[in-house]
Amino acid sequence: MGIVLYNTEHYGGLLNMIAIRCKYHKNDRAVLLLRYKDGMGEFHNQLIQNGLFEKIIVHREKLGKERNDVSSKIVSYYDSLLNQNGFCAQDFQKIYTGRDCDNTFGVYLILKKVNQTVVELVRGQFSWKGTYNTSCVAGRAS
Repeated sequence: MGIVLYNTEHYGGLLNMIAIRCKYHKNDRAVLLLRYKDGMGEFHNQLIQNGLFEKIIVHREKLGKERNDVSSKIVSYYDSLLNQNGFCAQDFQKIYTGRDCDNTFGVYLILKKVNQTVVELVRGQFSWKGTYNTSCVAGRAS
């Protein structure tokens, strides 16, 4: 039984990660990596109590407009975050990641030469024209 990591930026993308877990990794250990959001602690506890995830790692990564040595800062941040929670990137048999505009965790995995499966937050997301425009967040761009 391996460990699978699910990373999503948006709580809306969490449903996709739960569906993947239930369909493909029901018997594997599961860790969820999420960006911090106020007031979600009880929700996180429920996800653990219901057996969907054994651990939820909440992070506050904010590189902002940082331009100097950004690759090493990304690697340092996520190496430290995973280490503080008892893991390293190579511990996971499979990693799913899904975000819309920025995916520093995905960049981290590339820099560490760790495979990942990128999950669309919304069906067809990767084929939309202007995917990264704010008009695409709620629906398909025209």
